[in-house]
Amino acid sequence: RQHPRRRARCSSTRRAILLEVADGKMHSQGSESSRWHPTQLQTAFLEEVFHHNRYVNPSVVRVLADVLNVPQSKVRTWFQNRRQRQRKAIAHRKGTLTLDADAENDIDKDVSVLREEWTSASGLLECSQ
Repeated sequence: RQHPRRRARCSSTRRAILLEVADGKMHSQGSESSRWHPTQLQTAFLEEVFHHNRYVNPSVVRVLADVLNVPQSKVRTWFQNRRQRQRKAIAHRKGTLTLDADAENDIDKDVSVLREEWTSASGLLECSQ
């Protein structure tokens, strides 16, 4: 919780921004679960935090949840999902490079197999003459 004096110092512009950031919607998806659909501003805010630190500690999660007006579990899940999306993007970029390298290795293997076959065929031809 904030100190009362700190809250009084919060400018009206900052308060408006925080209210706008906290305007995400929670939608019911049945009786037990609810899904959070962050606004573009909330996503930009979380992306900025993620840019500075991919792994946030519990106190930061608590603050973000308060600012965004969502449960802490939603913030933790957002960071987990974002880290996974980053891993997939990196793997995809590396995967395309790996495929190119694999294709090159396959060609090298094919050439070496052809050389071996040619060498053994040439040897058989020489022996038969």
